[in-house]
Amino acid sequence: MLQSVYPNPTTGIVNLPQVEGLYWQLHDATGRLIADGSGRKQIDFRTLGLAEQTYTLRLITDEVSTSIKLVYLNQ
Repeated sequence: MLQSVYPNPTTGIVNLPQVEGLYWQLHDATGRLIADGSGRKQIDFRTLGLAEQTYTLRLITDEVSTSIKLVYLNQ
């Protein structure tokens, strides 16, 4: 269920899974933490001012955590 992040690749907004208690972390290609949060349904790469590259999105709940590669195409 945590794999339901879309669209990927994205040109801006990424929709997050609608899971109770979801916490997320976004890391750049070097592993640096770019952004994190909870209680959101979307991440907008454009408002974060991010460059085109592949990012790692870590999704965390009380029961499970997983990482997903996200490709951002700044168009």
